[in-house]
Amino acid sequence: MNIKLLEYLKRYEFSPSKYQSFFTSIKSEDFDTQTPYLIEIDHFCTRLQKALDNNDKICIYSDYDADAITATATMYWGLILLGFNQDNITFYAPDRFTEGYGINPEAITRLSKVNDLIISVDCGINSVIEANICLDSRADLIITDHHVLSGTIPQALAVINPRLTEEYQKNFLARRMRESTFEKYFPAQDFKMTSSDDYVSPSICGVGVAWFCLLYLANHLDKNPNLLNLLLPFVAIGTIADCQSIRDNQNRLLVKAGLKMFPQAMARFVGLKELVTQSNLLEKIELNILSSQDLGFTLAPILNAAGRIDHANLAINLLCSGNQKEALVFTQEIIAINQSRKQLVKDAVENSSFEDFTYEPLVFMITDYSKGIVGLIASRMCDRYNKVSVVISQDKLGYASASLRAPKGYNVVEIMKKIKPKLLLKFGGHPEAAGFSCNNDDCEEIKDEFIRILKGYTPSVDVPKNYIPSSLNLSGFNKKNTIYLEPSEFNDSIFNDVSQLEPFGQDFSMPKFLMKISNYETVIVGKLQNHLKIIINNNSIMCFGISEADKARLINNEEVYVLFRLSKNIFQYNISNQLTMESIEPVE
Repeated sequence: MNIKLLEYLKRYEFSPSKYQSFFTSIKSEDFDTQTPYLIEIDHFCTRLQKALDNNDKICIYSDYDADAITATATMYWGLILLGFNQDNITFYAPDRFTEGYGINPEAITRLSKVNDLIISVDCGINSVIEANICLDSRADLIITDHHVLSGTIPQALAVINPRLTEEYQKNFLARRMRESTFEKYFPAQDFKMTSSDDYVSPSICGVGVAWFCLLYLANHLDKNPNLLNLLLPFVAIGTIADCQSIRDNQNRLLVKAGLKMFPQAMARFVGLKELVTQSNLLEKIELNILSSQDLGFTLAPILNAAGRIDHANLAINLLCSGNQKEALVFTQEIIAINQSRKQLVKDAVENSSFEDFTYEPLVFMITDYSKGIVGLIASRMCDRYNKVSVVISQDKLGYASASLRAPKGYNVVEIMKKIKPKLLLKFGGHPEAAGFSCNNDDCEEIKDEFIRILKGYTPSVDVPKNYIPSSLNLSGFNKKNTIYLEPSEFNDSIFNDVSQLEPFGQDFSMPKFLMKISNYETVIVGKLQNHLKIIINNNSIMCFGISEADKARLINNEEVYVLFRLSKNIFQYNISNQLTMESIEPVE
């Protein structure tokens, strides 16, 4: 492997995993010793066994992002694969614009009247009121989630969340007190906490939690757990989409296995096949070169777009469809919605002067943009300014919804816990990506609270992610995840070296390369003659959508730094290596 790539890799401090085989060839007799543990998984399995025996009606309650959508498909198809009656399984996702995030009292009241069991996926950890509603209804509630607990644990039949390993110890006495509510199912048992290494990682996302639950259920029902490997492509998409750490060993294995399982899963799930086909990724799968980048930049945004612009049910119906014609219609509709989403974000970013909303410790922007896209705008702002970024969407009824994004090392959920009580009506999420709701009139005070807290906040130390010699004096250049190469150091073997490092994702981005070039050729290409190709040392760098200023520099053969990424070009099933320009910087 290229020596600079090795140096780059060392900075991420990967460690061997003790769960190398948890997704293949699991035998029931050693299942518990090979598979990481989930607290209260025994409650989940016992209740699902009862549901199977009694032919209970089950509703899967989700959120509206790609993690929740894939978690719904995973739980839905997983139960069917394990022998549950498909006609007795339904799903419910709230409307982002009228209901908001997660479980809400009105929906859970309706659903608890017509179902025997409600299973949440990717939501519910802070749904105390909603869990209490179920206590007085015919329906039992099981919560499976991975978000941060912000208050007390809800009184559900089981609360399965890998982040609760430490929280469980803190709340154990209160937890034991409430277990008497469910003594008809579970006798009181002594709880024994072992090494944290024995547990499902807190970095697992919602779809990962759902898959692990099903894995234990397969063992409990004496079913072959390898049946559930078909669901790993859903797990891979959701894990990459939800920006959970891909340096985490369990996440890496889930995504790696999921990428390999796409051909088998597409043969079983027509919705997944149509999504892949209409997204122009079928050739990559057939040629075995599908990558984590394809999941993160192609499939995940399409699934996310449904809940951002319309309703998540479109994407859920697609992934849970058993009819090819129906799946095709859903796919085409969602792809069209995603195109609209792209244009909305593009217009919002181009028409916003972010400098007007930049303060010393953060970026804070109050807008009337749709709350379906404020998270995307917050991500752009966070990337640009490397600060905690808050984007608020206000409606005409006096309420506001906000999305937060933060650089590595910040925990915005903990920050929001320090804001004055009652200013935030509801909040939750991940350390680096979260949200809250509030009254329009309180937005300015909330901004002051963020400034106050952040001025005294010390982020945790991040791992350095650049490998550029300081002698180049590129302090103003965005060199995150970048490796500097001399033109003579670049060769085709680097493509193979980089592919061996897959999967890439949160905390482990695909490396970009920086070269200082001169004495090169340029060729104008494209039907509209709006692209440029740089040719140097028998390598070509494609420059798409290049500015007129950069085009002039290159045509005049100026000495420049060019930042590029590696990619694969496919034409009629022929694969070729391709370099794609990210940006150009003149040499001072």
